[in-house]
Amino acid sequence: ESGGGTAVDPYVIMTAAQLAKLASNVNSGTKYNDVYFTLGANLDLNGSAKSWTSIGTSSSKYYFDGYFDGNNKTISNISKVSKNALFGYIGTNGKLTNLNVSNVTITSGSYAAGIVYYNKGTIENCTISNSAITTTSYAAGIVIDNYGTVTGCTASNVSISSVFIAAGLVAQNEGTIANCNVTSGTVTGSNPGTTNDSWVGGICGVSRGGTISGCSNAATV
Repeated sequence: ESGGGTAVDPYVIMTAAQLAKLASNVNSGTKYNDVYFTLGANLDLNGSAKSWTSIGTSSSKYYFDGYFDGNNKTISNISKVSKNALFGYIGTNGKLTNLNVSNVTITSGSYAAGIVYYNKGTIENCTISNSAITTTSYAAGIVIDNYGTVTGCTASNVSISSVFIAAGLVAQNEGTIANCNVTSGTVTGSNPGTTNDSWVGGICGVSRGGTISGCSNAATV
């Protein structure tokens, strides 16, 4: 990619291969603290034809701690993924902004989200559309576990389904969700057991001490 990795001259990612290289570097221990990236083109991850390795695989060691500006571009056709999201782990200093994802189709035996698995940083002005995520545990449009901030994000025409926890935006929240919207779609949960009920919400499945404000849901729950 071109650029110098600074705020005024960020690294520009133009291809899926360059995005995969970012994932490989993060998953090898490079956190990119105070390093800036921007998306310079729409990317197609080729759906079921190609397995995607999430950017970040561990909250304690392998996580993204830099700045990633989606530049209002779209990453589409995400299906086979490790950690079951485009980004696996975003650290406390990490920030993901202005990114659109579409045509996410994930069926998982555990956890899955369209954009982020585990967030301790900031996710801002990101969208997911025309997507279907089905799991047996946690499912969400934007992020599975939020310990940071999710703000200004939107989900539209999404089908989110899980046995345990399902949400249009955030499955489990211990941080902040603000000014987010789910404009259309369905969110369903169906726990066949007798011990635990399903926790299902348009915006959030379960919030454990976190805050939610200024949000709206128009999906069928």
